[in-house]
Amino acid sequence: MNAGKTTTAAEVGRAALRGGLRTGAIKLTGTGSGGDLWKYQDSGIDPVFDFTDGGYATTVDVSIASLEILFNRLVNAAAASCDIIIVELADGLYQKETDGLLHSPSFRASIDSILFAASDPMAGMAGVQALREIGLEPSALSGAVTASPLAAQELESLSGVEVFGLQRFAADDNALSICMRSAHVFEEQRLAKSA
Repeated sequence: MNAGKTTTAAEVGRAALRGGLRTGAIKLTGTGSGGDLWKYQDSGIDPVFDFTDGGYATTVDVSIASLEILFNRLVNAAAASCDIIIVELADGLYQKETDGLLHSPSFRASIDSILFAASDPMAGMAGVQALREIGLEPSALSGAVTASPLAAQELESLSGVEVFGLQRFAADDNALSICMRSAHVFEEQRLAKSA
């Protein structure tokens, strides 16, 4: 919570729009609140959806199978008018629904990259390690940690993953391509080494 997930997603959306991509956003899990969707809309992202569009006021205790159906329904609704769809998951990798989705083969097969938002270097490292343990490599890191240049530098050095603050999203023409690197690269490299 308050790690900067929505702000990060909105900045990725802005970068995609500057790159000429038709951009949509989905808040897949959480508790109903207009603020996240409004932030996306204020960034120029269209269409935007969240779980309330699928009939849920909250996704707490919603089964993974139901979330997979909801995800597919929302992606299908956005896909016709989008080149890229940004999906935000609720707070924390250990949160039951987030954890279930990240372990779901069908969900994992549907995502191209992961951008992890962290509040500080320790949280960022814990997140990177948790993702790597399940065979996913974050394409980049961002979030509240970038409010401190020293903290962002520390996290980048420790994790080996590039860290993007809001200014870098706005100024770096390569930001979007870096953030869209495949999340499955780490798993493929790990499997190749064990073969």
